[in-house]
Formats: sequence, C-alpha cells, structure tokens
Amino acid sequence: MKLKSTVTALMLSLLAVGATAQIKTNKTQTFACGASRNGIPTTLALVPRGNIPIIRWVSEYFTPFGYDPQTRCEQVSNRLQTYQEQGIANFITTGIQDGLDVICVSSVLGGPCTGLLFTLQPGESASRVIQDLFDVGQYGLNPLLQGSNTDQVYIDLNQLLQEAPTDLDSVESL
Repeated sequence: MKLKSTVTALMLSLLAVGATAQIKTNKTQTFACGASRNGIPTTLALVPRGNIPIIRWVSEYFTPFGYDPQTRCEQVSNRLQTYQEQGIANFITTGIQDGLDVICVSSVLGGPCTGLLFTLQPGESASRVIQDLFDVGQYGLNPLLQGSNTDQVYIDLNQLLQEAPTDLDSVESL
C-alpha cells in the first residue's frame, strides 16, 4: 500500500512538473496560428493585453503548390516565432528572393532580409502589401522608408506589438 502511495505521489509530481514546463513554454510563445471569429486561419501575436491578429490567410493562390491558407498560417507563424527567438525579427520589410517579391524580417533598420516570412503573388507590390498588411495609418505606426530611390518599407515589430489593436476585424487578408 505504501508503494502504491509513493508511486502515485511520484506520478503526480511528474505531472505537476510537466504542467509547469508547459506553462513556461506557452508564456514565451509570441506568435501562433489561430483562427478569426469566422474560422479563417490567422497569424496572431500573443501579447499580455490580448492576441493581435497580424495576417488572415484567405488567398488560395498558393494551394496548388502545397501551401493552402492553413499551411501558410502555420509556417509563417512558426517562422516569426523562430526569428523572434533568434533576435532577428526587429523589423518587417520587403525583399526579393529567387526573383520573387517577399515579406521578410530584418534585424536592423535599413538592413537586408535576415529571414523569409512569405512570398507574394506575382504582380503584387511588396511595399504596398506590407503597408496594407500592418494597416500603418490605423495603428499609428509610421512606415520607415529607406533610401532616396526606393519604396522599401520597414515596420518596427516591437512598436506593432505594443500599439496594434487586438480586434480581429481590422486585419488585412492575404
């Protein structure tokens, strides 16, 4: 009987340690793929004041290539989380990879892409998409334009996480 009590206590202790570890992991999570109120896959920033929807994934353009909206949501959310943990997701900006316009992260203002977030459809203007995506005027964010002949836009991710609303209805769709 005493052995059974000891085993039970040990199992409960292990479960408690596992639950604590899980809570710690969740507290460090900054980005995740969730769903909007109407079930649309949405990349979310998880901040203490609530969840900030960043991208609603509705475009089916990349589905024939194996990237449906749910898959893109999960991949971009995971990439953002990884880049945040690596300390290179200070700014979101635009770039070109393999001849295609992309949205990416940069560790410094005016710096190059240090991590790909996602590729745009052919013909989309990367600088326009990034400004629409982060609803620059509405959030009170100031897009930072680099160079005299360029329209490359940098969005300060830390400012976005501090000031953007948590309302799901104000999110840009891709």
